[in-house]
Amino acid sequence: MRKTRKVVKVAVIGLGNTLLGDDGVGPRVVQELKTRPGSLPPEVEVLEGSGSYYNYWDAIHEASHLIVVDAVMGGGSPGSVYLLSPEQVTTGSNGAIDHEDDFFGILQLATWRGHRPRVVLVGVEPKEVEFSLELSAEVEGRIQEVIDLVRRQCNAFLKGGPVTEKITRC
Repeated sequence: MRKTRKVVKVAVIGLGNTLLGDDGVGPRVVQELKTRPGSLPPEVEVLEGSGSYYNYWDAIHEASHLIVVDAVMGGGSPGSVYLLSPEQVTTGSNGAIDHEDDFFGILQLATWRGHRPRVVLVGVEPKEVEFSLELSAEVEGRIQEVIDLVRRQCNAFLKGGPVTEKITRC
């Protein structure tokens, strides 16, 4: 018997490396969301995208909307939270961390294959991106704010509305 896959309208993807301190903010937010059953509607899939794009390849091709959570070097103070469109992320320079280049490359492949989900990036300014299993106090202190922002974006996407908050780069 063939297994039926749930219909995913929104995918939340946490990018980052949990071995590099604040770079692990994306996977940390995803872990927190997964430990809170019922905190997101059933049409939302939550994925950890660290390591390989194979972890989120299907989601990019199946979801109509993607919310990507990652560390972003935007020039603000550590712990600053950003809501960005893909066009606002400067890849390959001081704005993005390397795995964002990988993500945007995979997103481009999906576009070439005929599917382009709507994407927003929820970024957090890192303080320390060096070997550590812990987030800095500044980033740790913003986890709940990021979770709340992700929830609001999920609800806005599911209602078919625009992004509910001004997309900004601080």
